[in-house]
Amino acid sequence: MDDYVKVEGSASLYKDTLTGFVSNMDKDALAKAKARKKARREQENKINNLENEVSELKDMIRALVESK
Repeated sequence: MDDYVKVEGSASLYKDTLTGFVSNMDKDALAKAKARKKARREQENKINNLENEVSELKDMIRALVESK
């Protein structure tokens, strides 16, 4: 941790003195952010699957109506 200096005004941000990269050392916040991202992806996948299913149902209904 000798290569890092604390960023003024932040409790968990540190700057690498060699590269200038700023890193968040709050592991709990990182884990929560990853969990939110995963949940958002899962929700987007669920919505996409539902949209596909609705589209398939519409196609089936069209085919039934046209066959009569």
